[in-house]
Amino acid sequence: MTQNVFIDANKIIQFGHAFDSAEASTLRDLIEVDILRVVTTDLTISEVAKRFAKVEMDKLQDICRPDLRVRAKRYLDLDIPEIDRDELRGRIFEEHHGRVVRFLREELRALVLNIDSVSPSQILDDYTHGRGMFSLSSKKDQFPDAFILAALLEGVSEINSLIILSGDHDFLPAVSNVAHVKLVENFERLLEVLGVAPAGDEALDLLDRFEAEFNDSVGEALQDYIIYSEDVEDGELEVQSVRDATLDRIRVYTSKKSKGTYLVYARVSCKAEVSFNHPDWESAIYDSEDKVLFPFETVEGEKEVDIDDVPFSFVFEYDRESDEATISNATVLGGAYVSATLYPPDWY
Repeated sequence: MTQNVFIDANKIIQFGHAFDSAEASTLRDLIEVDILRVVTTDLTISEVAKRFAKVEMDKLQDICRPDLRVRAKRYLDLDIPEIDRDELRGRIFEEHHGRVVRFLREELRALVLNIDSVSPSQILDDYTHGRGMFSLSSKKDQFPDAFILAALLEGVSEINSLIILSGDHDFLPAVSNVAHVKLVENFERLLEVLGVAPAGDEALDLLDRFEAEFNDSVGEALQDYIIYSEDVEDGELEVQSVRDATLDRIRVYTSKKSKGTYLVYARVSCKAEVSFNHPDWESAIYDSEDKVLFPFETVEGEKEVDIDDVPFSFVFEYDRESDEATISNATVLGGAYVSATLYPPDWY
């Protein structure tokens, strides 16, 4: 029987702007073979779009400032038109809203519930008495989730049970005593609940054989990240290429869509060629009044570093006839903090 699954906004956001993570790919497979059906709400779509739009708007804030336009004209001879901040924010939101709608409605074929069916007085009563989504806190920012949860629970029954995929701990007390609702905190646990079996030793043997194929995929994923220096304050590294990628703590799940397709979770270590920059702390001047160092120069360069123990997921596909494998959708899980030592002791 097809299982209804609600994916919290934060989890959808972790699929990335292009919704091309390994977990998103596996989700499409599970939907294709009717193992699960995604249930969502119109408010969830708006919440995801709002978060994506905020990231973009934060990057464009400066261009809306009148003084920036004046300086651009004075020093660069650039005519930046006057920009209405609210209009720009609205345009960005609409663009992201359209992409989220297409992903959920078209790619995942989600059932979209309307929160208009929820009584506001019901939510306000829960807020007043600290029930439901307000059990752990009375934060006003819980109101969207309160409306979303109420809309989801309206259709729950013994023959129409619901799994909620969310890392938000406020969901736990809200559903702990609700019949036919199960809360899971991560995608791996969702697979277990759905009965998607871990792969056998054959899959692990295949991974060993084709381990060299991972370098390009790992490199492409890490190029989207700023790698932080463990040993130099405010040091930032950008990955140019990767070699010698190795896998540890591997967990493999079989895809129900086609034999030879696997979802893999692993900790990845590799050597990476990076470009780097950091303040020149050796020539920094100490301010005795504020008791801080003020660097005036920046150190830049390129070198090879070790990047260790990064949580990844990816899709591994093996074609038995050609004895070839492809790796796709490599993703750093959960936006993990990725770091490396820029100047190890043996470097000097």
